[in-house]
Amino acid sequence: MTEGRSITLDVQYSTVYETEIPFTDGQPGAGGASGGGNWKAGDSVVLQNTPFYYASTSAGPSAYKSGTFYFYDGLCINGRYRMTISADRCGKPPVAVNVTGWVRAEDCGATGENTGADSTKKRSVTKAVRQVEGDVLSLSYTDSAADESDSVDITLNAEDDQWLGEWMPEKGATLRPRIEGQNWEREGDRRRIRCGLFTLDDINYKDTSSTLRMGGVSKPSDTNFSEADRKTTWKNTSIRRIGEVIAARYGLAFSFDAEDHEIECDEQDGTDSSYYNALCKNYGLILKVYARSMWVYDREAYKRKRPVKTIDRSEIIRGSFSYTTTLSGTFTGGDFCYTDPDKDCDIVCSIGGGSHIKTVNQRATSVHDAAVQLCAALNNANHGTTKIKFSLPGEWTVSAGNNIRLTGYGGEIGGKYFVDRVTHRVTRSGGFTSDLECSKVEAAFHYWDVGGSIEYNAGEEESGEDYSSMYEETSPAANAASATAGAVAGGAAVLTNAPFYGASASPEPACYKSGTFYFYDGVLVNGRYRMTITADRCGKLPVMVNVTGWVPASFCAAGDEKKTDL
Repeated sequence: MTEGRSITLDVQYSTVYETEIPFTDGQPGAGGASGGGNWKAGDSVVLQNTPFYYASTSAGPSAYKSGTFYFYDGLCINGRYRMTISADRCGKPPVAVNVTGWVRAEDCGATGENTGADSTKKRSVTKAVRQVEGDVLSLSYTDSAADESDSVDITLNAEDDQWLGEWMPEKGATLRPRIEGQNWEREGDRRRIRCGLFTLDDINYKDTSSTLRMGGVSKPSDTNFSEADRKTTWKNTSIRRIGEVIAARYGLAFSFDAEDHEIECDEQDGTDSSYYNALCKNYGLILKVYARSMWVYDREAYKRKRPVKTIDRSEIIRGSFSYTTTLSGTFTGGDFCYTDPDKDCDIVCSIGGGSHIKTVNQRATSVHDAAVQLCAALNNANHGTTKIKFSLPGEWTVSAGNNIRLTGYGGEIGGKYFVDRVTHRVTRSGGFTSDLECSKVEAAFHYWDVGGSIEYNAGEEESGEDYSSMYEETSPAANAASATAGAVAGGAAVLTNAPFYGASASPEPACYKSGTFYFYDGVLVNGRYRMTITADRCGKLPVMVNVTGWVPASFCAAGDEKKTDL
């Protein structure tokens, strides 16, 4: 530590759409058809049969266009610019409505990337930007690795009456804070944390102490992303391609650092944000959303990376450390069972063993697909069973998504940990501290170790009737098959502590249930019937929503009949 160590803040507060564009020699590009190599929002350019891309990361163009177009924001991402058809659309939300497409920098006379290098001069494209760090009493920035957006919380000294007037934050305002350290380890040693761009969603003013609290999250300002429900069917695509399409709707950059997985068919019924987050989670991937980008990564793959730092017990602020572990929450294996109504087959696979087995029953198209989802469910459930929390006196190098190594505690406490969350706090009175929340890196389940099979139901051989489970209501074929097999679709059966299986071929029951249940279709497969909880669910699709489980025929009895083997 040096005597001159200090912390400063750089906080930009903007009330309108805001971006930054690099330029050299103090002069931005001239714009127009000639192009100067760097552009600002609203500059025009004449294009001739130019490829337009759906996203900044799209592999191939979606169309070729000619005419006069305008730079939407002048922000270069992956060597491409967003273009729009009229100057009055520039910078206006929603992005998906106003942006025509992405054009390569070389096709419009622009060059270079907006990398944000420290040596690059910048100017901002905005009507109202204000540096407010002089009024900041405290700043808290939370960097999360998964499940939630990054957030910032700033408390300002609002004694200046202009905070009640022209400076009062409004809907759509943004914050861009940075934490900077000078002379940290030695004279001339400078450190910096770029917190990102945040959209204000929480504003609180108190006149007793004249303070203004502003809370922001790093999610897209276009509310359609997280609030507008969308119903669509995704077919013959992949997780990566779905992400590219969703990111392009909101003009977001998209990065994918994981193994891609094919999606044969999947139904979306909800917001783009909730749907894509759930889809990624099903395959063991983590979605992190920023104000202008979406990032997908494989958490288990990141856990295999080397620690970015070793933190010893002596470095931790005394009294801040806590350690918790939950042995009962650790799964030792899992079974996956899914009945595909289209192919009339059961997809079954399993991994591990022991006494704590997790059962997964969700849509899959192959044994490989089921194996990936089974391991994802197990790894997601086991993540965080051993956690630590502690504080450091200002941490510059560790971010959420990194690994650290903990030393000085010995026993089971020490070792390698994945960083789930880092919260940086800066106050005028207390200086700079960083709170870390981490999960211990344990042995993971891998899809290549999973064993499984697909078993096609031989309904014709067992019942004597052809049967398709694609009927919206109980079909005549199902009723005929039921009569042959000894049960009727829609018929009631009183069960007492009956085993329910995830599929007709599952080796072990998923649970035991008692009460009145109904034959979903009455078709006997491998000596078991599909049962449901109400008569009006019988024969209705989708199967996985309406079927409670498979029950052995020996436990079923129609109506008030005695329990017999059917």
